[in-house]
Amino acid sequence: MRALALPLRSWVHLLPLALTLLAACGPMAPPTPTLNEDLQQLQGLWEARWAGRVVRREIVGAREAVSYYGPDGLLERSHVADVETTRTADGRFLIFRWYNLRATTGPAAGPGAAQGEYLYTHEGSKFTEYHGASPEKPESTEVIIWTRLNEGGGAAQPIQNPETSAQPF
Repeated sequence: MRALALPLRSWVHLLPLALTLLAACGPMAPPTPTLNEDLQQLQGLWEARWAGRVVRREIVGAREAVSYYGPDGLLERSHVADVETTRTADGRFLIFRWYNLRATTGPAAGPGAAQGEYLYTHEGSKFTEYHGASPEKPESTEVIIWTRLNEGGGAAQPIQNPETSAQPF
């Protein structure tokens, strides 16, 4: 088989065309991480009432933003974290993990808050956290029940700032 032999001046004319095609394609985007089915079911905006507060959480992809409002309806603190969900090998328990937690409003996260995990259940518009529970010791020290405010597939409603909103929570 004979190699393609073009005169040098032909290659000179093809080079700008090749560079133009490469520039039009642009850089390749990094691959989007795939979310497991359990984490896909938790996408969206959630609300819970806990310790005299309204707490709102938005899970988008593998990241969450959580805001805590005081009894007066004012934002007290908020944080963001990376999250993931897994199941035990036998499938009996769902595990929610967070890591890289960073405070965005209010005091910094306390010691040991930067990462952790708990068991959870999800059923329709209800997401229940069982804090202190693990597959080895499924008894919980605290239960928080979240109610879905929107579906994860659509645009989330912005969290209202109680300081500028006419209606308290």
